[in-house]
Amino acid sequence: MYIITHGDCDGICAGALVLSVYTDSKVIFSNPVRLYETLKNIDKNETIVVCDIAVNEVIFQSVGNFFKDFKFAIYIDHHPLSNRVISNLSSNVEVVHNLGVSASELVFYRFKESINPDMGRVAVYGSIGDYLDNTMGIQKIIENWDKRTLYFQTGILIQALEIIGKNDGMKLDILNNLSKNILPSEIDSLTQLAVEASRKEEEMREYVKSNALKVGEIGYVLDPRGPLGKAAVYARAYTGAHVGLAAEIKHGRVEMSLRTPFSIDLNSILVEVAPKFDGVGGGHAKAAGAEVPYEKFQDFLKALSCKISVVLTK
Repeated sequence: MYIITHGDCDGICAGALVLSVYTDSKVIFSNPVRLYETLKNIDKNETIVVCDIAVNEVIFQSVGNFFKDFKFAIYIDHHPLSNRVISNLSSNVEVVHNLGVSASELVFYRFKESINPDMGRVAVYGSIGDYLDNTMGIQKIIENWDKRTLYFQTGILIQALEIIGKNDGMKLDILNNLSKNILPSEIDSLTQLAVEASRKEEEMREYVKSNALKVGEIGYVLDPRGPLGKAAVYARAYTGAHVGLAAEIKHGRVEMSLRTPFSIDLNSILVEVAPKFDGVGGGHAKAAGAEVPYEKFQDFLKALSCKISVVLTK
């Protein structure tokens, strides 16, 4: 069996939960862009479990045929999933999908009969990582723990992952340890990395405070010298905007993360607006990402703000 999962906190925890049940599985980190290559290189006689990787209609055009070729596939995700994709999945694919909960929670309850109940705290780590810890399912798990300890352990994990970045080797080591229900604070060097990340985040926060700008409904900052998601939160807070945006410029394109605590569906807005500026965008309702050419970024910001204003007046 192969476990294919996203490399963020929720994806790592979801993968760890699956691995705790199927201990001989091979784990591969992937994402929507890399999913085609990942699936292409796996023997079709295998069973696969895919966790926390969005598959929209464009991506499905390339990976849909791979799914039907496997012995069996379980697709577990919480990103928007169109009815067209669901209806075109073959009968060998089991879909576990819910927009309102984390992938970790979905995995925990899908395999609940086989998972050690103490692994519930790993589902909590992943859910906190995606700001989805207030669901009924996760609150039910938290009732059995001292939640202060859970949040402490999750903080270590999340902060350390900011330093680890795209180091899949280190992430795999973390996932393996979590699958054995080892505390993040007991995994080699994570606590030290978390302290380092917190120090850098504080420097970033001060930078955002001094450099964030506001365009209409959006507070934004460029090249914040830290995690874009967190910088977006601070950009919104310090500008008093409805949406926070943090971006970095790479190879002539602007890659950005957006955050909001309000009733604004960032995913649907970005899916509509970004392509008008030769870009792409999407994600979750309150946490999403986008990419547009640098020369179109300011026009994109204005159009995005206008769309947000329309949504807010409804």
